[in-house]
Amino acid sequence: MFAGAPAGSSAATGSNRRIQQIQNHVDEAEDIMRVNVDKVLERDQKLSKLDDCADDCRQELLNLRQVLPS
Repeated sequence: MFAGAPAGSSAATGSNRRIQQIQNHVDEAEDIMRVNVDKVLERDQKLSKLDDCADDCRQELLNLRQVLPS
């Protein structure tokens, strides 16, 4: 604890309370970061599916151009 402050003193109690507050903020930030990482991964999957769909549409258009008369 603090030098010269007994373990049960108000300075030590205040310090412990502050440490707990900081730990709570760190835990909250960690939770938010985990949610954000999950959202980024989901977004990446959706973009990948969208890219695949665009490729399929592009290929279908090329196929139609070959079969349809000009």
